[in-house]
Amino acid sequence: MRTNLKFPFLFFVFAFFIWQCGSDTGPANTTTQVGSPTNTPPNQVSKGPQEEPQFVQEGILEFYSPDGARKLQRFEIEIAHSEKEREQGLMYRKHMEDSQGMLFVFEEPDEQSFWMHNTYIPLDIIYLDENGVVVSLHKNCRPLNDTPLPSGKEAQYVVELNGGASDKIGLKVGCTTQWRDFITNQNKGNLAF
Repeated sequence: MRTNLKFPFLFFVFAFFIWQCGSDTGPANTTTQVGSPTNTPPNQVSKGPQEEPQFVQEGILEFYSPDGARKLQRFEIEIAHSEKEREQGLMYRKHMEDSQGMLFVFEEPDEQSFWMHNTYIPLDIIYLDENGVVVSLHKNCRPLNDTPLPSGKEAQYVVELNGGASDKIGLKVGCTTQWRDFITNQNKGNLAF
């Protein structure tokens, strides 16, 4: 009696293929966080496309000349108080008005480092010490870039503005800031409203 071995052979190949696809081993199921710094915990890496967050004014910030005598510019700011807000920052924004920015508040001074991961607009990143004095800045940071941008000195606050804003207003190391936080109703400096 002659048997047709073609059908059982194809069935075996198909079953083997299905079994391999469901396997928990092998390179097919290895998770790689492309573009993430090696020291970034997995919970800080984005989980895919996000909806663009809308700007919500939570305060006002002003920059002054190093001697404090001349106001350079006033900005409407969002304020990142919590770790979750600081991790999100300005990621997924595709537009920000020239008069807007974000202030990041840390509990104490420390060396800080930011990146442009999932950030679609160029930014100026300004590091401030515990007194609100500019200690360093990175200008026109390239969007979607995972290169760390360190403060180089201890900073307790960080401001992000549209790329080029620092040059437009003449911002430099030594300039001072004042701001009012509408959420906590606290002032840093002597802003009069």
